[in-house]
This record gives sequence, structure tokens and C-alpha cells, in this order.
Amino acid sequence: MLHFKPIFIGGCSRSGTTFLGSLLGTHKSCLCTPESQFKVEILQTIGKETNKNAYLQLVNNYRFKIWDINYPFEQFNGLPPKQIIENIITIYARNQGKQKFDYWIDHTPNNLQYAKLLLGYFPNAKFIHIIRDGRAIASSIKKLSWGWYSPKSIAQLWLTELSYGFATECALSNDKVIQIKYEDLIMSTDNVLKTLCNFIDIEYSDALLRGNGFRLPTYTRDQHTLVGRKPQVSRINAWIKDLSARYIELFEYYAGNMLVMNGYKLINQSIKPPSFYEKFFYQVIQILKTYNDKKKLRKKKDDL
Repeated sequence: MLHFKPIFIGGCSRSGTTFLGSLLGTHKSCLCTPESQFKVEILQTIGKETNKNAYLQLVNNYRFKIWDINYPFEQFNGLPPKQIIENIITIYARNQGKQKFDYWIDHTPNNLQYAKLLLGYFPNAKFIHIIRDGRAIASSIKKLSWGWYSPKSIAQLWLTELSYGFATECALSNDKVIQIKYEDLIMSTDNVLKTLCNFIDIEYSDALLRGNGFRLPTYTRDQHTLVGRKPQVSRINAWIKDLSARYIELFEYYAGNMLVMNGYKLINQSIKPPSFYEKFFYQVIQILKTYNDKKKLRKKKDDL
């Protein structure tokens, strides 16, 4: 069994968690794995279900299937949750040709939501909270075939995920959690990586800038087209052109105070509240999008 220290990256979806994982995963001492939402189910389920039921629940989980590994029941039966997760990571590492590594880079966005649970099982873990301008997140999410669309729903998502990150920062000591900005990572990649390497306790190398330390699963490849490429500064403010002026105004109506408190400048100094028509319009669009997204998601799951 390999022994490694978990580095849990977390933040709102589309904040650059996967991009950061691919950068850190380039380090010879690090292994970056696909998102692992299923690990929470393992930690919360084992002991409450029979081993066979828990095993079937795991191997049939589409998030686990994305890893594309063969995990035999013999390496699951009767083991404690932490060892099950370590077995899964070890198998994945060997499939990737990684025989030795000291750090497991996990870029699952909701990691900070479960920081207390994860730290209970992995007391040597460290956490990275990455923050991105909520308007950029809105621009990214509304294009995808899943999730939210309206400025209100995405603003609420952003605010909620930020709250978990800030709570983690308040609960843990500075040697356990660090906050970075996505924009800083793009604008000054080397400096941010040097800070993170010092936090993790690994040696910095310019090789990390290549960002090729993670092989994207086929399932999510179309959602992470920038992973594996050099940071693109032009993408930082691309949301200004991608979103309509009114959409930006409405997002700032719902989340303007949080934007300002995190150092992001507002586009609008005077904001007109959403009209009844706009609320109704976005509610209908959200319902239709959710329905279509669920159909697409079911098809993708069936194809795994």
C-alpha cells in the first residue's frame, strides 16, 4: 500500500479546480485523479450498509465509473473506509504508470463542503480554497449541458460554495488551508504555484507550468477544454463579452456585495431590480434547461 498525503482543492464549480489540479499533478511527487464525489458516500455509507450493498453502490456510481478502473470486491470486503479510498487511488495510479507518489491531488469542487469529514479520516490532509469571479462562473456554467442558468440561481450557488470555503478557512489553521484567486493563478501562475508548493511542502519547478499532470476522463473532456494548455489571460474577463449587460446587472444585484468584498469591481453603480417578467422568464428557462440537462446526463451515464 502506498502512503500519501491528500491535497484537497475545493471551490465553486468552474472556479479552476481541475486546471489547478493539472498544474500540481505535473509534479513528480504528485498524483492528480479525476473528481471523486463518491468518496463522501464511502465515508458515510460503510458500516451502515452491508459490504456487498456498499460495494455495488460504489461500482455502479457513474462518478466512480469515470475513473475507468477495475476494483475487485476482494479489495473492498471488510476494509475500513479510508483504506478503500486508498486502494482505489493506488489502482488508478498504477493504471497511469505512477508507481510512487507522495501527494494525492483531489480537485473535486465540493471538497470544502466536507472538510471536517475528510479531515477526520485524513488528518494529514491540506486544503486549497480557490475563488473566481462569480460572473465568470456564470458565463461558464450557463453554457454547459448541466446545472444552472439564471443569474439568481448561479449567484446563489456561488454564494453557497464560497460560504463553505470561508467556513473551512475559519475552522482550520493556516498550515492546513490556503486561499488563492483564480485570476492570480492565471495572471501570475509561477508566483501562485511557488506559494502553493511551499504550502504543500514540495519543491517548485518550472515544469509545473506545462499543466499536463492530469489525463482528463473522456466523460468530462468537453467541459475542460483549457486544461493542459498554458494559462490564457484573455479568458479572465471574457465574461464581459459573453454575458449580456442586463445579465451582469442582475448577477450583481444578487451577489454584488460579495463580489466587492472579494476584490471584484462592479460594472454597474446603479442597479435596476429584476422585473416580474424577468423573474418569470428565467424561471421558465431554468425549468426547461434542467429537464433537458437531466435527459442528457442520463444518456451519458448509460454510455459509461
